Amino acid sequence: MVLKQSETTVFLSLFWSAQDRPGQGAVRQSSFNCGKWAFDGLQRSVGGKERVGDLRSVRPLMIGLTLVWLLVGGSALVRADTELSPGMLAPGFELANLVDDTQRRALKDYSGQVVYLDFWASWCGPCLVAMPKIEALRQAVNSDEFVVLAINVDRDLKKARKFLTKIGVGYDSLVDEQGRVSASYGLNAMPSSFVINRSGVVTKIHEGFREGDEDELQAHIQAVIDSGA
Repeated sequence: MVLKQSETTVFLSLFWSAQDRPGQGAVRQSSFNCGKWAFDGLQRSVGGKERVGDLRSVRPLMIGLTLVWLLVGGSALVRADTELSPGMLAPGFELANLVDDTQRRALKDYSGQVVYLDFWASWCGPCLVAMPKIEALRQAVNSDEFVVLAINVDRDLKKARKFLTKIGVGYDSLVDEQGRVSASYGLNAMPSSFVINRSGVVTKIHEGFREGDEDELQAHIQAVIDSGA
């Protein structure tokens, strides 16, 4: 079985989705981050950037990496009390800006506006598709009552900034290096987005991204704006 670089995100997504323990959101987020770090180390150790060789031959290493993750990081996980769902209040946060870390933004800063909150990462293939579409959505809605806010979950901020420069969106991205905010939102996929109404209530959760998803999202966002909620 040969796993190419282009399949890395799929491998990690399956790894994340396979987690099924109490406190699913927080555990899956931490599991995913640790899994990615382990996979990156595995990739460097067995064959360079373009492909990882026969995984059967490195299975002991993979098992070892998993055990290290469980022993070192497992007991320190912050568990979410419950899965976030539409109708619940969005967890508050305050984070530094990815481009200028002297600036900080909090969810409460956007009280009275409808917020599209998007979690992304530089290693996330669908994010490359999603972010230009989200920028187009932001411009199409074109309302003072609507704002797009993104949260990056990369550990390597240089890669995150390079990715953001390449995409060139007009909305702010904040930094969640420790994964606490993404854990509080109970992420199950990457990217994941949340529509939050003027009262701070989640009205929609959207996981992953494919061409055409922006139409459904725009219709929902416009409906929330028009409702006055």
